[in-house]
Amino acid sequence: METLESEKKRDGVLLVATPIRLLAIDMGRLKVFNPMEYGKSRMPAPPVLKEFNLVEKGLPFGMRFFVWESKLYMVGGEKPLEEVPAKELFFPINCRLDESFGAGGASPYIYVSDITSLDSITDFHKLSTPMLGPKPNPFIGVVEGKIYVLSGKPYHYRKDDPQFPTFEVYDPSVGEWEALPDPPFYNPRSSMYEMKYVVDGLSVVGSTIYVKSGRSNYSYDVNTKIWNSLGWSACGISIPLPLLPRFKGKFVPAYDDIFVGLSRRSLFAALIPRDGSPPTYQSLTEVFGDYFYRDIEHTSGGAVLELDEKEMCIIKTGWLLGSRTVAYIATFRVEKLPSSDQDLPLNNCQCCSPVPVHGQVQRPGYWPVPLCDQLVPDGGFLSVTCLTKGLYDLEAWGIDVPTVSCAYLPVMWDDFFLEAVG
Repeated sequence: METLESEKKRDGVLLVATPIRLLAIDMGRLKVFNPMEYGKSRMPAPPVLKEFNLVEKGLPFGMRFFVWESKLYMVGGEKPLEEVPAKELFFPINCRLDESFGAGGASPYIYVSDITSLDSITDFHKLSTPMLGPKPNPFIGVVEGKIYVLSGKPYHYRKDDPQFPTFEVYDPSVGEWEALPDPPFYNPRSSMYEMKYVVDGLSVVGSTIYVKSGRSNYSYDVNTKIWNSLGWSACGISIPLPLLPRFKGKFVPAYDDIFVGLSRRSLFAALIPRDGSPPTYQSLTEVFGDYFYRDIEHTSGGAVLELDEKEMCIIKTGWLLGSRTVAYIATFRVEKLPSSDQDLPLNNCQCCSPVPVHGQVQRPGYWPVPLCDQLVPDGGFLSVTCLTKGLYDLEAWGIDVPTVSCAYLPVMWDDFFLEAVG
């Protein structure tokens, strides 16, 4: 049974970067409200403490970030000409890049800020050591203290320059970048601009980076520096299905066998047995149902974040009615049920293990099948308490797109309790 705790307050900041702006969202002001009560014209803006338009301040469009040792790193992107209007940024054919910047308008630069105060978040300076090549629309993974950056499909950049690596690694301990082998899906290099090779996700399991490009999966071993093509099926892949990059997710910190995953159309928990048996799934409809039932065009944008040992946050972005960028933000607490330590019904094959969609399960081949005994009966293996949830307007400050990178900052600054803007 769903339980809402609107009185629950969580300190800290949800940091969200879209291709055009950086938002610092006050977690303590998130509420519980039914998105069905709001029309397109009166949907609330997220409770933002600070909004920073990256492009207006002369920084590249389409950067992504990571947080490392109390610093925020904004990576790559593409630099439009100053006179380019905001609407042009979202039309690849028309947008004009500043070719005097970086490599023909694509950025090899990293912009760094401190996260020690609200004001310092947007006080950026260039990292003294740029990347060896530009990284438009980058994907980022952290492995054993090193930062791996892979080029994604550019928004606007159309130059094919094989001298620049598409994949490289940064070692913060020495402050140096190293070029790594181009992935097989970027051979030839022109594949970067083809839709069938678009990178849809990146995940890290141990010392291996997994990438989904088109319908296929690939792996990169950071020790051997070798790429492997894994094909489109989950059969034969040595890691559990939820850990592949077709999903965004995190393990619940209190439980090393409970993974919360987010896809285009589902939010689920996976109980991943330590003996290597296929996972069991529970659909988290009490958290995600309000998003699913709105007239939203589903996208791959979103993230799962850890807030505490048993508290999690999701942000799922999309287009409302096909035209307005929105974000569904929910926080919830999970508790593992005693029955989950006993034997639970599992499927026999990794590639046939279902992943739940709202009210259904979905197999890796993308064909939904009716909900049946593949999900754990009698309420599942988790008890779930939804703390906050709501659908927010991401275009309160202007046009935007539903591509985001996110981080939770469990901080309380002296200037934190400012009136939210927007």
